[in-house]
Amino acid sequence: MSAYYGGHRASLLMENGVITARHGKTQQPVPNQAEGVIPYFSSLATLLPKNPRLAAHLETLQTTAAPADSESLSATDPAGQTSESGR
Repeated sequence: MSAYYGGHRASLLMENGVITARHGKTQQPVPNQAEGVIPYFSSLATLLPKNPRLAAHLETLQTTAAPADSESLSATDPAGQTSESGR
């Protein structure tokens, strides 16, 4: 994860069904709904302003229209296809 988003150190903590991202001494809950993705990455971009890849990713998210049926991020499999149970 760290190398993909620009090389800063990060990790994920999964406890009791809650996923939290750790960025240095900062911890943030990872969104599980589509409407939380842009605010999540926006706060990361504020936290890490010198990370150009993170800023570019946020810009892409803000300019790309989300599919209408993308309410829950957990309804998508790793290949990016909506699961049949989510329809």
